[in-house]
Amino acid sequence: MTLINGLLSLKDVLTRLYKSLLHSKIVYMKYIALLSMVLIFSCSKDPGPTPPVKKPPEISDFTPKTGSVGDVITISGKNLTTATSVRFNGTDAFFKLSGGGISAEIPSGASSGNIVVANPDGSATSSTAFSVVDKAAPPTINAVLPDNNPVNWPVQINGANMGGITSIKFGDKVAPIDFDSTEIVTTRVPDGIQPGVVMLTLINANGTSNVVPFTIRANDPIGPPPPARIMIKQKARYIPVVNKFWLNERDNNYTLNLSAGVGAVGSLSNASDPTISYDVDILNFDVTNKTMDILVHYNTFGFDEVYKGTYVDSDVDNQDNPTRQRIIFYSEEGRQMVVFVDL
Repeated sequence: MTLINGLLSLKDVLTRLYKSLLHSKIVYMKYIALLSMVLIFSCSKDPGPTPPVKKPPEISDFTPKTGSVGDVITISGKNLTTATSVRFNGTDAFFKLSGGGISAEIPSGASSGNIVVANPDGSATSSTAFSVVDKAAPPTINAVLPDNNPVNWPVQINGANMGGITSIKFGDKVAPIDFDSTEIVTTRVPDGIQPGVVMLTLINANGTSNVVPFTIRANDPIGPPPPARIMIKQKARYIPVVNKFWLNERDNNYTLNLSAGVGAVGSLSNASDPTISYDVDILNFDVTNKTMDILVHYNTFGFDEVYKGTYVDSDVDNQDNPTRQRIIFYSEEGRQMVVFVDL
């Protein structure tokens, strides 16, 4: 009986253990099922990767504010390194990225207006307009007087757009700039250049001039001209040139006597070189309009030249001679002579 009761007790224990394990398995399965549903639900709601933030360009400034076709301007701002186009008032420009900014070349056909920079995320327009201006013309040489001379002798260049000349070249030799204006430049044939034909050019901020042939002559037997002298030499080879190098305006060496009036013969004296003499025939002398024509006969060289010009009041010599005036003459061949006169 005792054995039977013990077996019944063992059966009861095993039954309870089985039910307990079965219950645990059901709970575990329910947990797994619930977890699977959560995972499936979570996956169905995944928004995917975060989209990139758009970065359209921004223009904060550009320099310079004006320019001509071919000039390069610098554009600064934000998000410019991804730029795909630059336009000047609607005209596409060539550009390159530089240090976070943009260097853009003003295109042919561009006109004044706003600058627009675009990238894949958008575009930006400058707050102020860019001004497109015509490029100033480079120097133009129309005439060289004379077109031949030895080393150190003067040369006058006539032309246009010659203001602000920075360099005068005879071939590869740089010549001095004695005087420059928009229409006239004076210089001297530079040292160290051999006789022969070279190309004469002028350079300023706007570019390089046309080239003009110039003949370098062998040194003249009388040697180079000294400073502070008015040089009037043989017509075929020299030009009367007066500029800040050749004439000291206070040396009082030159006096043109016009007191005798029209039709009389005056004289042009040179105290520093008495071997050179000139006779001056007064063809016209108008005090009211301050114009005159004179015929200069170069006794030393045996030829005449007519000068037409005007004289202007000058206070250069007023301390020494209040009646002394300065006269600028231009010959019929375009040559120039400046003298002081006593009126």
